[in-house]
Amino acid sequence: MKKTNKQVLLLLVLVVILVIIYYIKTVQELGMTPVADESPTPVVVSQTPSVTESVPVAASSRPIITVLSPNGGEKIELNRSTTLKWAQIDLNSDDVLSIAFRDKDWNVCWAGKIKASLGQIAFNPSEIKCSAGSTFTSFKYDNKYVLQLIADRFTDGMGVADQSDSPFTIVR
Repeated sequence: MKKTNKQVLLLLVLVVILVIIYYIKTVQELGMTPVADESPTPVVVSQTPSVTESVPVAASSRPIITVLSPNGGEKIELNRSTTLKWAQIDLNSDDVLSIAFRDKDWNVCWAGKIKASLGQIAFNPSEIKCSAGSTFTSFKYDNKYVLQLIADRFTDGMGVADQSDSPFTIVR
């Protein structure tokens, strides 16, 4: 059976439509947006040593939290106040973070909640009161802990959170 040019063209158009539908469905399942941001950030891509091209890259629409301090290696005195610090991008001004501490044995202290927009809070390990559901209730000398910040608002069913890159130590 011989196919005419119209049949081949129609088949080609059908394949392209199916590919586009598959692409859109996959992008939506991954929680991405298939449309570039109105003000894309250009990235220079070098194809050969003598040719460069500017390619727009869509800005991330997913909120980000980054623990700044303590972020690992610090020695924090049990009875002395220090500061917990974090950076956030694209969280709403009324978004709330849960503050948790995890020890080396994966026990957790749920220490409270704070507005994400503040960016920092005073922290005195001896004054922390762990809430219900915690698996440890007070900080101990020479134990190592990791700070965890978790946004109470979830985006696309995926949590927004960060933790210290490595443990800090409680000292006398």
